[in-house]
Amino acid sequence: MSDAKGAVVMVIIKVCGGLGNQLFQFALYQKMRTLGKDVYLDNRVYKSRRKEKRHYCLDGLSEDIRYCSDWQRRKLANNRIHRILWGGQKKQSHYYEKKRTFYDSSVFLSDDVYLDGYWQNEGYFSDIRKIIINGLCFTVTDDAAGLLEEIKACNSVSVHVRRGDYLEDSRRSEGICTLEYYQRSMAFMEERTAVDRYYIFSDDIDWCREQFGNSEKYIFVNPRSEEEAAVDMKLMSSCRHNIIANSSFSWWAA
Repeated sequence: MSDAKGAVVMVIIKVCGGLGNQLFQFALYQKMRTLGKDVYLDNRVYKSRRKEKRHYCLDGLSEDIRYCSDWQRRKLANNRIHRILWGGQKKQSHYYEKKRTFYDSSVFLSDDVYLDGYWQNEGYFSDIRKIIINGLCFTVTDDAAGLLEEIKACNSVSVHVRRGDYLEDSRRSEGICTLEYYQRSMAFMEERTAVDRYYIFSDDIDWCREQFGNSEKYIFVNPRSEEEAAVDMKLMSSCRHNIIANSSFSWWAA
């Protein structure tokens, strides 16, 4: 896309974090496309385990993604090397998210901009929900196919318990959903529907087994590697009801 003077204008959205974060960034990308923006994703951070320890997952979920070139990134991204290449001036084209989880409508007003953030607010894309969902293709591995059919055949509830990385970060550990939260949520479900099974997904499945016990209603799903995170998300999303953690992953599954 070009402006009235013929200069190339574009929007680049940085991709970072795990699958849940990536889906928020992808959703903003899709919204920009519906607005006619010349928009690209930048997933370069995943090429360095030092910069990003999570795994890039969107390649397997959508074939309808355009990625920026090195030249396009250098034009807009704001780091020391790029400033040297472009004459040493601090580039105002690199836009950092102002505040996590808050909606910022100004991101839609600029072209020639590099958007750097998580964009975890459905206000950015709620009006194109169907476009986003229909544009994602989740598949399951052969070993998960039987579990998927079982989930679809009963009144199933997905329960997501996130602990691992939250426990390692003192700033986030205080926000871990408690056992009481899950017990109250299950009681809430029992009051409203005849639950057949709870399918428990967690990065600490041993803790879940110890806390929830051995009821026949509880199915503990062995966690997969992050490379197969989309399989777990597909299984969770196929449940009829969801009890989620304070996690973008289970938010998207629900």
